[in-house]
Amino acid sequence: MRRFFIIAAITLMALGCNKKDDEGTSKLPESEVANGQEAGATQELKRTPEANTDDSTKKSKVDPVFKDYEYPASTLEDTFSMGNTVSVIYKSPDDFAEVVEFYKQKFPDAPPQSGTTVYFGKENADGSAFTVTLTQLSNDTQIILRLDKKI
Repeated sequence: MRRFFIIAAITLMALGCNKKDDEGTSKLPESEVANGQEAGATQELKRTPEANTDDSTKKSKVDPVFKDYEYPASTLEDTFSMGNTVSVIYKSPDDFAEVVEFYKQKFPDAPPQSGTTVYFGKENADGSAFTVTLTQLSNDTQIILRLDKKI
């Protein structure tokens, strides 16, 4: 039985791969309606600006609370929102120590920290909590900004 499966698999592979390189692929006839729909769909994709999302578009959708804490030489990786918590993740090619120094200026009362992960945090006047987590990666620095809104 095992031999049968092996022979069947080899036969299917051989039959499927016997086409010469110079042979073209077969094409099913297209109706005018299908062709017109494809052209319209292609044109529609070209017209929609949302199809070409870039970093500036992503950053414009970020909560304004984070604007003052965005590291200048960073790119937005992702955003998360769950319940009352909103987080954004950035990556920067800058040295970890340089990024930590930038955030030390934003949080002058933060205690000294060392290691490959550093935390900064504060409680806002409205009772919400804001934290920054910096993590040293192989070639980049990951920056996570998190806002826990008070209900």
